[in-house]
Amino acid sequence: MHGDALTYERLAALGLPDEDLCERFIRAVDPGSFPLRPIYICFMDELGDRFTSPECGGYTSSILDLVMRPFLEWQGRGPAIVLQRHTTGLNVRVALHEYAHRLECIYDDAFWEFDPAAPKPTEPAKPPGWEKDWRLSKTEKGRVPWHQHEPIRFGRLAAHLAVRASKLGAPCDLVWFAGEPYGVSPFSDYVNAVGDEAQSWIETGRPLIELCTTPPPPGLVELIDADKRRWLDRMLDGGPEDRAKLHAAIASEDSLAACVAPEAAATVHRWGCCKGAAPENV
Repeated sequence: MHGDALTYERLAALGLPDEDLCERFIRAVDPGSFPLRPIYICFMDELGDRFTSPECGGYTSSILDLVMRPFLEWQGRGPAIVLQRHTTGLNVRVALHEYAHRLECIYDDAFWEFDPAAPKPTEPAKPPGWEKDWRLSKTEKGRVPWHQHEPIRFGRLAAHLAVRASKLGAPCDLVWFAGEPYGVSPFSDYVNAVGDEAQSWIETGRPLIELCTTPPPPGLVELIDADKRRWLDRMLDGGPEDRAKLHAAIASEDSLAACVAPEAAATVHRWGCCKGAAPENV
Protein backbone atom coordinates (compact mmCIF):
# COMPACT_ATOMS: atom_id res chain seq x y z
CA MET A 1 0.00 0.00 0.00
CA HIS A 2 1.10 3.60 -0.44
CA GLY A 3 3.15 5.19 2.31
CA ASP A 4 0.51 7.84 2.98
CA ALA A 5 -2.29 5.30 3.41
CA LEU A 6 -4.52 5.75 6.43
CA THR A 7 -3.36 2.90 8.65
CA TYR A 8 -5.42 1.11 11.28
CA GLU A 9 -3.25 2.59 14.04
CA ARG A 10 -3.75 6.15 12.78
CA LEU A 11 -7.49 5.60 12.49
CA ALA A 12 -7.75 4.08 15.96
CA ALA A 13 -5.88 7.07 17.40
CA LEU A 14 -8.61 9.41 16.14
CA GLY A 15 -11.05 8.09 18.73
CA LEU A 16 -13.82 7.53 16.17
CA PRO A 17 -16.98 5.59 16.95
CA ASP A 18 -16.50 2.00 15.83
CA GLU A 19 -18.98 2.29 12.95
CA ASP A 20 -17.01 5.22 11.53
CA LEU A 21 -13.69 3.48 12.09
CA CYS A 22 -14.93 0.36 10.28
CA GLU A 23 -16.27 2.38 7.34
CA ARG A 24 -13.11 4.43 6.96
CA PHE A 25 -10.85 1.40 7.26
CA ILE A 26 -12.84 -0.47 4.61
CA ARG A 27 -12.27 2.48 2.28
CA ALA A 28 -8.56 2.52 3.12
CA VAL A 29 -8.29 -1.19 2.33
CA ASP A 30 -10.32 -1.03 -0.89
CA PRO A 31 -10.68 2.59 -2.03
CA GLY A 32 -11.75 1.85 -5.60
CA SER A 33 -14.81 -0.39 -5.36
CA PHE A 34 -17.44 2.06 -4.08
CA PRO A 35 -15.80 5.50 -4.30
CA LEU A 36 -19.08 7.36 -4.96
CA ARG A 37 -21.32 5.27 -2.71
CA PRO A 38 -21.88 5.45 1.05
CA ILE A 39 -20.94 2.40 3.09
CA TYR A 40 -23.34 2.03 5.99
CA ILE A 41 -22.18 0.32 9.21
CA CYS A 42 -24.67 -0.16 12.07
CA PHE A 43 -24.81 -2.16 15.30
CA MET A 44 -27.66 -4.49 16.24
CA ASP A 45 -28.10 -2.93 19.69
CA GLU A 46 -29.05 0.36 18.01
CA LEU A 47 -31.64 -1.13 15.66
CA GLY A 48 -34.13 -3.08 17.78
CA ASP A 49 -35.25 -6.69 17.79
CA ARG A 50 -36.09 -6.84 14.09
CA PHE A 51 -32.42 -6.47 13.17
CA THR A 52 -30.95 -8.46 16.07
CA SER A 53 -29.64 -12.02 15.85
CA PRO A 54 -27.73 -13.02 18.99
CA GLU A 55 -26.08 -16.00 17.27
CA CYS A 56 -24.82 -13.88 14.36
CA GLY A 57 -21.65 -11.79 14.47
CA GLY A 58 -22.79 -9.68 11.52
CA TYR A 59 -24.79 -9.77 8.32
CA THR A 60 -25.37 -7.99 5.04
CA SER A 61 -27.42 -8.23 1.85
CA SER A 62 -27.55 -6.45 -1.46
CA ILE A 63 -30.65 -4.43 -0.47
CA LEU A 64 -30.01 -4.04 3.26
CA ASP A 65 -29.51 -0.31 2.79
CA LEU A 66 -33.13 0.02 1.62
CA VAL A 67 -34.45 -2.12 4.47
CA MET A 68 -32.51 -0.07 7.03
CA ARG A 69 -33.19 3.32 5.48
CA PRO A 70 -35.35 4.58 8.41
CA PHE A 71 -32.35 4.10 10.73
CA LEU A 72 -29.74 5.70 8.48
CA GLU A 73 -28.51 9.18 7.74
CA TRP A 74 -29.48 8.53 4.13
CA GLN A 75 -26.87 9.42 1.53
CA GLY A 76 -28.23 7.29 -1.29
CA ARG A 77 -27.78 3.62 -2.20
CA GLY A 78 -24.69 1.82 -0.97
CA PRO A 79 -23.42 -1.33 0.75
CA ALA A 80 -24.82 -1.84 4.25
CA ILE A 81 -23.51 -4.02 7.09
CA VAL A 82 -25.00 -4.78 10.51
CA LEU A 83 -22.67 -5.95 13.30
CA GLN A 84 -23.01 -7.50 16.72
CA ARG A 85 -21.10 -5.15 19.05
CA HIS A 86 -17.69 -6.57 19.96
CA THR A 87 -14.29 -5.13 20.76
CA THR A 88 -13.05 -2.63 18.19
CA GLY A 89 -10.59 -5.07 16.62
CA LEU A 90 -13.22 -7.78 16.25
CA ASN A 91 -15.72 -5.28 14.83
CA VAL A 92 -13.23 -4.42 12.08
CA ARG A 93 -12.62 -8.10 11.28
CA VAL A 94 -16.32 -8.92 11.05
CA ALA A 95 -17.05 -5.77 9.03
CA LEU A 96 -14.43 -6.78 6.49
CA HIS A 97 -15.84 -10.33 6.39
CA GLU A 98 -19.30 -8.94 5.57
CA TYR A 99 -17.80 -6.48 3.09
CA ALA A 100 -16.35 -9.44 1.19
CA HIS A 101 -19.94 -10.62 0.59
CA ARG A 102 -20.79 -7.32 -1.03
CA LEU A 103 -17.83 -7.69 -3.38
CA GLU A 104 -19.14 -11.07 -4.61
CA CYS A 105 -21.92 -9.37 -6.57
CA ILE A 106 -21.60 -7.61 -9.91
CA TYR A 107 -23.48 -4.31 -9.68
CA ASP A 108 -24.71 -2.15 -12.53
CA ASP A 109 -26.15 1.36 -12.68
CA ALA A 110 -29.73 0.07 -12.87
CA PHE A 111 -29.33 -1.67 -9.52
CA TRP A 112 -28.06 1.42 -7.72
CA GLU A 113 -30.68 3.64 -9.38
CA PHE A 114 -33.54 1.48 -8.13
CA ASP A 115 -36.50 3.59 -6.94
CA PRO A 116 -37.44 2.59 -3.35
CA ALA A 117 -41.08 3.25 -4.24
CA ALA A 118 -41.02 0.45 -6.82
CA PRO A 119 -42.47 -2.95 -5.80
CA LYS A 120 -39.21 -4.88 -5.65
CA PRO A 121 -35.55 -4.21 -6.45
CA THR A 122 -33.61 -6.12 -9.05
CA GLU A 123 -30.89 -8.31 -7.59
CA PRO A 124 -27.35 -7.61 -8.81
CA ALA A 125 -25.93 -10.29 -11.03
CA LYS A 126 -24.07 -13.15 -9.39
CA PRO A 127 -20.81 -14.46 -10.91
CA PRO A 128 -21.02 -17.64 -13.01
CA GLY A 129 -21.53 -20.71 -10.84
CA TRP A 130 -23.28 -18.95 -7.94
CA GLU A 131 -26.62 -20.67 -8.55
CA LYS A 132 -24.93 -24.06 -8.76
CA ASP A 133 -23.21 -23.37 -5.46
CA TRP A 134 -26.59 -22.60 -3.85
CA ARG A 135 -28.12 -25.85 -5.12
CA LEU A 136 -25.13 -27.67 -3.69
CA SER A 137 -25.36 -25.87 -0.37
CA LYS A 138 -29.01 -26.63 0.37
CA THR A 139 -29.34 -30.41 0.52
CA GLU A 140 -31.70 -32.72 2.36
CA LYS A 141 -28.86 -33.55 4.71
CA GLY A 142 -28.16 -29.88 5.45
CA ARG A 143 -25.55 -27.48 4.20
CA VAL A 144 -22.00 -27.81 3.06
CA PRO A 145 -19.71 -26.23 5.67
CA TRP A 146 -18.85 -23.34 3.33
CA HIS A 147 -22.54 -22.46 2.82
CA GLN A 148 -22.74 -18.93 1.35
CA HIS A 149 -18.94 -18.69 1.59
CA GLU A 150 -17.96 -20.36 -1.69
CA PRO A 151 -14.15 -20.55 -1.51
CA ILE A 152 -13.42 -19.63 -5.12
CA ARG A 153 -15.18 -16.27 -4.63
CA PHE A 154 -15.62 -15.45 -0.95
CA GLY A 155 -12.41 -17.19 0.13
CA ARG A 156 -10.42 -15.42 -2.58
CA LEU A 157 -11.89 -12.03 -1.71
CA ALA A 158 -11.36 -12.57 2.02
CA ALA A 159 -7.73 -13.48 1.40
CA HIS A 160 -7.18 -10.33 -0.68
CA LEU A 161 -8.80 -8.19 2.00
CA ALA A 162 -6.66 -9.83 4.69
CA VAL A 163 -3.47 -9.09 2.75
CA ARG A 164 -4.47 -5.45 2.31
CA ALA A 165 -5.67 -5.06 5.89
CA SER A 166 -2.50 -6.57 7.33
CA LYS A 167 -0.38 -4.12 5.30
CA LEU A 168 -2.33 -1.34 7.03
CA GLY A 169 -1.74 -2.86 10.47
CA ALA A 170 -5.13 -4.41 11.22
CA PRO A 171 -5.45 -7.63 13.29
CA CYS A 172 -7.44 -9.48 10.64
CA ASP A 173 -6.20 -13.04 10.96
CA LEU A 174 -8.92 -15.22 12.47
CA VAL A 175 -12.51 -14.25 11.75
CA TRP A 176 -12.32 -14.34 7.98
CA PHE A 177 -12.71 -17.69 6.39
CA ALA A 178 -10.69 -20.26 8.14
CA GLY A 179 -10.29 -23.87 9.07
CA GLU A 180 -12.85 -26.25 10.46
CA PRO A 181 -15.94 -23.94 10.68
CA TYR A 182 -15.90 -23.68 6.89
CA GLY A 183 -14.60 -27.16 6.16
CA VAL A 184 -11.50 -25.83 4.43
CA SER A 185 -7.77 -25.46 5.01
CA PRO A 186 -6.39 -22.87 7.45
CA PHE A 187 -6.93 -19.32 6.25
CA SER A 188 -3.18 -18.78 6.03
CA ASP A 189 -3.13 -21.33 3.18
CA TYR A 190 -5.68 -19.20 1.29
CA VAL A 191 -3.67 -16.04 1.91
CA ASN A 192 -0.52 -17.75 0.63
CA ALA A 193 -2.39 -19.03 -2.44
CA VAL A 194 -3.35 -15.50 -3.52
CA GLY A 195 -0.16 -13.80 -2.34
CA ASP A 196 1.31 -12.83 -5.72
CA GLU A 197 -2.09 -11.94 -7.15
CA ALA A 198 -2.99 -9.82 -4.12
CA GLN A 199 0.30 -7.91 -4.29
CA SER A 200 -0.19 -7.28 -8.00
CA TRP A 201 -3.68 -5.90 -7.42
CA ILE A 202 -2.37 -3.60 -4.69
CA GLU A 203 0.45 -2.30 -6.90
CA THR A 204 -1.88 -1.62 -9.84
CA GLY A 205 -4.62 -0.12 -7.65
CA ARG A 206 -7.32 -2.44 -8.99
CA PRO A 207 -10.61 -2.36 -7.05
CA LEU A 208 -11.66 -5.68 -5.53
CA ILE A 209 -15.16 -5.37 -7.01
CA GLU A 210 -13.51 -6.62 -10.23
CA LEU A 211 -11.88 -9.68 -8.67
CA CYS A 212 -14.66 -12.21 -9.25
CA THR A 213 -14.72 -11.32 -12.96
CA THR A 214 -11.14 -12.58 -13.39
CA PRO A 215 -9.72 -16.14 -13.39
CA PRO A 216 -8.42 -17.27 -9.97
CA PRO A 217 -4.78 -18.24 -9.49
CA PRO A 218 -4.06 -21.92 -10.28
CA GLY A 219 -2.67 -22.48 -6.78
CA LEU A 220 -5.95 -21.33 -5.23
CA VAL A 221 -7.96 -23.59 -7.52
CA GLU A 222 -5.81 -26.56 -6.52
CA LEU A 223 -6.22 -25.74 -2.82
CA ILE A 224 -10.00 -25.48 -3.10
CA ASP A 225 -10.27 -28.67 -5.13
CA ALA A 226 -8.25 -30.48 -2.46
CA ASP A 227 -10.45 -29.05 0.32
CA LYS A 228 -13.67 -30.10 -1.42
CA ARG A 229 -12.28 -33.52 -2.27
CA ARG A 230 -11.29 -34.05 1.36
CA TRP A 231 -14.79 -33.10 2.54
CA LEU A 232 -16.36 -35.39 -0.05
CA ASP A 233 -14.18 -38.27 1.03
CA ARG A 234 -15.33 -37.85 4.63
CA MET A 235 -18.97 -37.73 3.55
CA LEU A 236 -18.62 -40.75 1.27
CA ASP A 237 -17.45 -42.77 4.26
CA GLY A 238 -20.98 -42.45 5.67
CA GLY A 239 -23.89 -44.82 5.16
CA PRO A 240 -25.83 -45.39 1.90
CA GLU A 241 -28.45 -42.73 2.68
CA ASP A 242 -25.87 -40.05 3.38
CA ARG A 243 -23.99 -40.98 0.23
CA ALA A 244 -27.12 -40.77 -1.89
CA LYS A 245 -28.00 -37.33 -0.55
CA LEU A 246 -24.45 -36.18 -1.06
CA HIS A 247 -24.48 -37.39 -4.66
CA ALA A 248 -27.72 -35.50 -5.26
CA ALA A 249 -26.03 -32.32 -4.11
CA ILE A 250 -22.79 -32.67 -6.00
CA ALA A 251 -24.63 -33.37 -9.24
CA SER A 252 -25.28 -29.63 -9.41
CA GLU A 253 -21.65 -28.53 -9.25
CA ASP A 254 -19.12 -29.69 -11.81
CA SER A 255 -16.09 -29.05 -9.59
CA LEU A 256 -17.43 -31.38 -6.91
CA ALA A 257 -18.87 -33.95 -9.31
CA ALA A 258 -15.41 -34.34 -10.77
CA CYS A 259 -14.12 -35.36 -7.35
CA VAL A 260 -16.52 -38.28 -7.00
CA ALA A 261 -15.19 -41.75 -7.72
CA PRO A 262 -16.37 -43.10 -11.12
CA GLU A 263 -18.35 -45.90 -9.49
CA ALA A 264 -20.58 -43.28 -7.83
CA ALA A 265 -21.65 -41.67 -11.13
CA ALA A 266 -24.77 -43.83 -11.55
CA THR A 267 -26.03 -42.82 -8.11
CA VAL A 268 -25.43 -39.15 -8.91
CA HIS A 269 -27.58 -39.30 -12.03
CA ARG A 270 -30.27 -41.41 -10.38
CA TRP A 271 -30.88 -38.92 -7.58
CA GLY A 272 -30.60 -35.73 -9.66
CA CYS A 273 -29.98 -32.46 -7.87
CA CYS A 274 -31.70 -30.41 -5.19
CA LYS A 275 -32.87 -26.98 -6.28
CA GLY A 276 -33.99 -23.94 -4.35
CA ALA A 277 -34.43 -20.19 -4.64
CA ALA A 278 -31.22 -18.25 -4.18
CA PRO A 279 -31.04 -16.36 -0.85
CA GLU A 280 -29.30 -13.19 0.10
CA ASN A 281 -25.61 -13.41 0.82
CA VAL A 282 -25.52 -12.97 4.56
